[in-house]
Amino acid sequence: LPAGLQVDRLSALDGSGAEATIEWAINTEEVDVAGKKEKRKLLTVHLPIGQPQRFSLKLLGQLGKRTKPGELPIPKLDVLDVQRQEGEIVIAPDRDMDVDASNLSGLERVPGMEVVGWLNEQQRPLAKLAMKFRSAKYDALLKFTPRTPRITATTLTNVHITPKEIQETLFFRFHVLDAGVRELSVIVPKAFEKARLPEALRQSGRVLQKIVEPATGPDGKPLAGWVKIRFVLPEFVDGQIDVGLTYDRLLTEQKQVVAIP
Repeated sequence: LPAGLQVDRLSALDGSGAEATIEWAINTEEVDVAGKKEKRKLLTVHLPIGQPQRFSLKLLGQLGKRTKPGELPIPKLDVLDVQRQEGEIVIAPDRDMDVDASNLSGLERVPGMEVVGWLNEQQRPLAKLAMKFRSAKYDALLKFTPRTPRITATTLTNVHITPKEIQETLFFRFHVLDAGVRELSVIVPKAFEKARLPEALRQSGRVLQKIVEPATGPDGKPLAGWVKIRFVLPEFVDGQIDVGLTYDRLLTEQKQVVAIP
Protein backbone atom coordinates (compact mmCIF):
# COMPACT_ATOMS: atom_id res chain seq x y z
CA LEU A 1 0.00 0.00 0.00
CA PRO A 2 1.09 3.62 -0.41
CA ALA A 3 3.03 5.00 2.54
CA GLY A 4 0.76 6.54 5.16
CA LEU A 5 -2.48 5.24 3.65
CA GLN A 6 -5.28 4.54 6.13
CA VAL A 7 -7.81 2.15 4.55
CA ASP A 8 -11.43 3.03 5.36
CA ARG A 9 -13.26 0.62 3.10
CA LEU A 10 -12.51 -2.23 0.68
CA SER A 11 -15.03 -3.82 -1.66
CA ALA A 12 -14.85 -6.27 -4.56
CA LEU A 13 -16.68 -6.92 -7.82
CA ASP A 14 -16.59 -10.15 -9.80
CA GLY A 15 -16.47 -10.48 -13.59
CA SER A 16 -20.22 -9.90 -13.92
CA GLY A 17 -20.09 -6.68 -11.90
CA ALA A 18 -21.77 -8.21 -8.85
CA GLU A 19 -20.40 -7.52 -5.38
CA ALA A 20 -18.16 -10.34 -4.17
CA THR A 21 -17.55 -11.56 -0.63
CA ILE A 22 -13.96 -11.17 0.55
CA GLU A 23 -11.89 -11.21 3.72
CA TRP A 24 -8.88 -8.97 4.08
CA ALA A 25 -6.15 -7.98 6.50
CA ILE A 26 -3.35 -5.40 6.68
CA ASN A 27 0.05 -6.17 8.19
CA THR A 28 3.42 -4.43 8.14
CA GLU A 29 5.91 -6.77 6.49
CA GLU A 30 9.17 -6.73 4.60
CA VAL A 31 8.23 -7.28 0.98
CA ASP A 32 10.05 -7.43 -2.32
CA VAL A 33 9.07 -4.36 -4.33
CA ALA A 34 10.67 -4.03 -7.76
CA GLY A 35 13.63 -6.09 -6.60
CA LYS A 36 14.15 -4.17 -3.33
CA LYS A 37 13.33 -5.19 0.23
CA GLU A 38 11.06 -2.62 1.88
CA LYS A 39 8.92 -2.49 5.01
CA ARG A 40 5.45 -1.68 3.77
CA LYS A 41 1.85 -2.12 4.77
CA LEU A 42 0.74 -5.29 3.01
CA LEU A 43 -2.93 -5.73 2.12
CA THR A 44 -3.88 -9.39 1.73
CA VAL A 45 -7.26 -10.28 0.23
CA HIS A 46 -8.70 -13.77 0.69
CA LEU A 47 -11.28 -14.96 -1.83
CA PRO A 48 -13.85 -17.65 -1.01
CA ILE A 49 -13.18 -19.46 -4.29
CA GLY A 50 -10.64 -19.28 -7.10
CA GLN A 51 -11.21 -16.52 -9.63
CA PRO A 52 -10.40 -17.51 -13.22
CA GLN A 53 -11.85 -14.30 -14.66
CA ARG A 54 -11.73 -10.56 -14.20
CA PHE A 55 -11.91 -9.40 -10.59
CA SER A 56 -11.93 -5.82 -9.26
CA LEU A 57 -11.06 -4.31 -5.90
CA LYS A 58 -12.15 -0.83 -4.85
CA LEU A 59 -10.21 0.74 -2.00
CA LEU A 60 -11.17 3.95 -0.20
CA GLY A 61 -8.70 5.51 2.20
CA GLN A 62 -6.91 8.61 3.40
CA LEU A 63 -3.25 9.56 3.19
CA GLY A 64 -1.55 10.83 6.33
CA LYS A 65 -0.51 14.42 7.01
CA ARG A 66 2.09 15.64 4.54
CA THR A 67 5.51 16.88 5.66
CA LYS A 68 5.25 19.69 3.10
CA PRO A 69 1.63 20.82 2.57
CA GLY A 70 2.32 21.80 -1.05
CA GLU A 71 4.03 18.55 -2.07
CA LEU A 72 3.15 14.88 -2.13
CA PRO A 73 5.17 11.92 -3.47
CA ILE A 74 2.81 10.12 -5.79
CA PRO A 75 1.08 7.25 -3.94
CA LYS A 76 2.52 3.93 -5.08
CA LEU A 77 0.42 0.79 -5.07
CA ASP A 78 2.39 -2.39 -5.82
CA VAL A 79 0.46 -5.54 -6.76
CA LEU A 80 2.57 -8.56 -5.83
CA ASP A 81 2.94 -11.89 -7.67
CA VAL A 82 1.53 -10.67 -10.99
CA GLN A 83 3.10 -10.93 -14.43
CA ARG A 84 2.32 -7.31 -15.27
CA GLN A 85 1.02 -4.22 -13.50
CA GLU A 86 -0.26 -1.23 -15.41
CA GLY A 87 -2.72 1.48 -14.58
CA GLU A 88 -3.89 5.05 -14.59
CA ILE A 89 -3.65 7.77 -11.95
CA VAL A 90 -5.99 10.77 -11.85
CA ILE A 91 -5.46 13.67 -9.45
CA ALA A 92 -8.65 15.54 -8.49
CA PRO A 93 -7.83 18.26 -5.92
CA ASP A 94 -10.26 20.80 -4.52
CA ARG A 95 -11.54 23.40 -6.95
CA ASP A 96 -9.34 26.11 -5.44
CA MET A 97 -6.15 24.11 -5.97
CA ASP A 98 -3.96 23.54 -9.03
CA VAL A 99 -1.72 20.47 -9.31
CA ASP A 100 1.27 19.53 -11.41
CA ALA A 101 3.77 16.67 -11.40
CA SER A 102 7.57 16.80 -11.62
CA ASN A 103 10.39 14.24 -11.66
CA LEU A 104 8.28 11.77 -13.62
CA SER A 105 9.72 8.28 -13.84
CA GLY A 106 7.84 5.45 -15.53
CA LEU A 107 4.80 7.71 -15.94
CA GLU A 108 3.28 9.30 -19.01
CA ARG A 109 0.88 12.22 -18.99
CA VAL A 110 -2.49 11.52 -20.56
CA PRO A 111 -3.48 14.38 -22.90
CA GLY A 112 -7.01 15.67 -22.86
CA MET A 113 -7.91 13.75 -19.69
CA GLU A 114 -8.91 10.73 -21.79
CA VAL A 115 -9.10 8.41 -18.77
CA VAL A 116 -11.70 10.27 -16.72
CA GLY A 117 -14.49 8.04 -18.01
CA TRP A 118 -14.10 5.70 -15.05
CA LEU A 119 -14.48 8.51 -12.51
CA ASN A 120 -17.88 9.18 -11.00
CA GLU A 121 -19.80 12.30 -12.03
CA GLN A 122 -18.79 14.26 -8.89
CA GLN A 123 -15.08 13.62 -9.46
CA ARG A 124 -14.87 14.38 -13.18
CA PRO A 125 -15.11 18.21 -12.95
CA LEU A 126 -12.30 18.19 -10.35
CA ALA A 127 -9.87 16.01 -12.36
CA LYS A 128 -6.87 18.16 -13.36
CA LEU A 129 -4.04 15.72 -14.00
CA ALA A 130 -3.95 12.20 -15.43
CA MET A 131 -1.03 9.82 -15.92
CA LYS A 132 -0.57 6.19 -16.90
CA PHE A 133 2.12 3.61 -16.17
CA ARG A 134 3.11 0.27 -17.71
CA SER A 135 4.98 -1.22 -14.73
CA ALA A 136 5.21 -0.86 -10.96
CA LYS A 137 8.46 1.10 -11.32
CA TYR A 138 6.95 4.57 -11.40
CA ASP A 139 7.48 7.70 -9.36
CA ALA A 140 6.70 11.43 -9.37
CA LEU A 141 6.32 14.42 -7.08
CA LEU A 142 2.95 16.16 -7.00
CA LYS A 143 2.96 19.91 -6.34
CA PHE A 144 -0.19 21.73 -5.20
CA THR A 145 -0.66 25.47 -5.65
CA PRO A 146 -3.64 27.36 -4.17
CA ARG A 147 -5.55 29.39 -6.71
CA THR A 148 -6.25 33.05 -6.09
CA PRO A 149 -9.97 33.78 -6.45
CA ARG A 150 -11.15 36.75 -8.51
CA ILE A 151 -13.96 38.51 -6.66
CA THR A 152 -16.31 41.27 -7.78
CA ALA A 153 -19.15 42.68 -5.72
CA THR A 154 -22.35 44.67 -6.10
CA THR A 155 -23.86 46.40 -3.04
CA LEU A 156 -27.38 47.69 -2.52
CA THR A 157 -28.53 49.81 0.41
CA ASN A 158 -32.24 49.85 1.24
CA VAL A 159 -33.65 52.25 3.85
CA HIS A 160 -37.26 51.92 5.03
CA ILE A 161 -38.51 54.68 7.31
CA THR A 162 -41.59 54.18 9.48
CA PRO A 163 -43.13 56.63 11.97
CA LYS A 164 -41.08 54.99 14.76
CA GLU A 165 -37.92 53.47 13.31
CA ILE A 166 -35.44 53.22 10.49
CA GLN A 167 -35.03 49.78 8.93
CA GLU A 168 -31.80 49.60 6.94
CA THR A 169 -30.67 46.60 4.93
CA LEU A 170 -27.37 46.12 3.12
CA PHE A 171 -27.29 43.54 0.34
CA PHE A 172 -24.02 42.15 -1.06
CA ARG A 173 -23.81 40.08 -4.24
CA PHE A 174 -20.36 38.57 -4.76
CA HIS A 175 -19.16 36.82 -7.91
CA VAL A 176 -16.24 34.49 -7.18
CA LEU A 177 -14.22 33.03 -10.08
CA ASP A 178 -11.19 30.72 -10.46
CA ALA A 179 -11.36 29.36 -6.89
CA GLY A 180 -13.72 28.93 -3.99
CA VAL A 181 -13.74 31.04 -0.83
CA ARG A 182 -14.62 30.11 2.73
CA GLU A 183 -15.01 33.67 3.97
CA LEU A 184 -16.08 37.11 2.69
CA SER A 185 -15.55 40.46 4.42
CA VAL A 186 -17.05 43.96 4.22
CA ILE A 187 -16.28 47.24 5.95
CA VAL A 188 -19.35 49.11 7.20
CA PRO A 189 -20.12 52.05 9.53
CA LYS A 190 -19.50 51.27 13.21
CA ALA A 191 -23.24 51.36 13.98
CA PHE A 192 -23.57 48.12 11.98
CA GLU A 193 -21.64 46.19 14.62
CA LYS A 194 -25.14 45.62 16.05
CA ALA A 195 -26.53 44.48 12.68
CA ARG A 196 -27.94 40.99 12.24
CA LEU A 197 -28.21 38.59 9.36
CA PRO A 198 -31.53 38.80 7.51
CA GLU A 199 -33.86 36.06 8.69
CA ALA A 200 -33.99 34.29 5.31
CA LEU A 201 -30.19 34.20 5.13
CA ARG A 202 -29.88 32.91 8.69
CA GLN A 203 -32.44 30.16 8.09
CA SER A 204 -30.76 29.08 4.83
CA GLY A 205 -27.49 28.13 6.55
CA ARG A 206 -25.45 29.80 3.79
CA VAL A 207 -23.53 31.76 6.44
CA LEU A 208 -22.06 29.75 9.28
CA GLN A 209 -20.96 32.69 11.42
CA LYS A 210 -20.85 36.51 11.44
CA ILE A 211 -17.74 38.00 13.09
CA VAL A 212 -17.29 41.69 13.91
CA GLU A 213 -13.74 43.09 14.12
CA PRO A 214 -12.11 46.55 14.14
CA ALA A 215 -11.60 47.83 10.61
CA THR A 216 -8.12 48.66 9.36
CA GLY A 217 -6.88 50.30 6.19
CA PRO A 218 -4.33 48.96 3.68
CA ASP A 219 -1.58 50.40 5.89
CA GLY A 220 -2.84 48.43 8.90
CA LYS A 221 -3.98 51.52 10.78
CA PRO A 222 -7.46 51.56 12.41
CA LEU A 223 -10.31 53.15 10.47
CA ALA A 224 -12.20 55.37 12.88
CA GLY A 225 -15.98 54.98 12.72
CA TRP A 226 -15.89 51.70 10.78
CA VAL A 227 -15.96 47.96 11.57
CA LYS A 228 -15.09 44.88 9.57
CA ILE A 229 -17.71 42.13 9.29
CA ARG A 230 -16.63 38.66 8.21
CA PHE A 231 -19.12 36.19 6.75
CA VAL A 232 -17.85 32.65 7.41
CA LEU A 233 -19.31 30.14 4.94
CA PRO A 234 -19.90 26.44 5.73
CA GLU A 235 -17.64 25.31 2.86
CA PHE A 236 -15.57 26.63 -0.04
CA VAL A 237 -17.99 28.28 -2.46
CA ASP A 238 -17.59 29.92 -5.86
CA GLY A 239 -19.96 31.51 -8.34
CA GLN A 240 -22.65 33.89 -7.09
CA ILE A 241 -22.83 34.39 -3.32
CA ASP A 242 -25.53 36.60 -1.76
CA VAL A 243 -25.26 37.87 1.83
CA GLY A 244 -26.64 40.82 3.73
CA LEU A 245 -27.06 42.75 6.98
CA THR A 246 -30.10 44.31 8.65
CA TYR A 247 -29.89 47.15 11.16
CA ASP A 248 -33.04 48.60 12.74
CA ARG A 249 -32.96 51.65 14.99
CA LEU A 250 -35.36 54.14 16.51
CA LEU A 251 -36.21 57.24 14.52
CA THR A 252 -34.75 60.33 16.20
CA GLU A 253 -34.34 63.99 15.36
CA GLN A 254 -30.62 63.49 14.82
CA LYS A 255 -29.13 63.49 11.34
CA GLN A 256 -29.10 59.98 9.87
CA VAL A 257 -26.41 58.64 7.55
CA VAL A 258 -27.11 55.95 4.97
CA ALA A 259 -24.44 53.25 5.01
CA ILE A 260 -22.37 52.84 1.88
CA PRO A 261 -20.13 49.78 2.53
